Amino acid sequence: MSELNTMGYRICLTSFSFPEQYDVFDKDNNKVGYFRLRHSEFNAECVLGKNECVYYTLTQDSGCFIDSKERHFHITNAIKSLDIYIKEFLTN
Repeated sequence: MSELNTMGYRICLTSFSFPEQYDVFDKDNNKVGYFRLRHSEFNAECVLGKNECVYYTLTQDSGCFIDSKERHFHITNAIKSLDIYIKEFLTN
């Protein structure tokens, strides 16, 4: 996966492993998120404002997801969390 569009966001792979990283853009092509997997820690941040962590979990491998199922699961949950954060906390 080098690029994915879901829930109105474009997720762009910027580094495949060690760490695995993604930049996330909204429908207006504004960078709104940054996802990173390193040392088994997957962290999703909203980069609007104070770089707030919106999703965090431990994964099965240290530098990249072990398969597409694990990647899809965590990327999907991170996007949902980012979307909730943007809609609930940044629009009020």
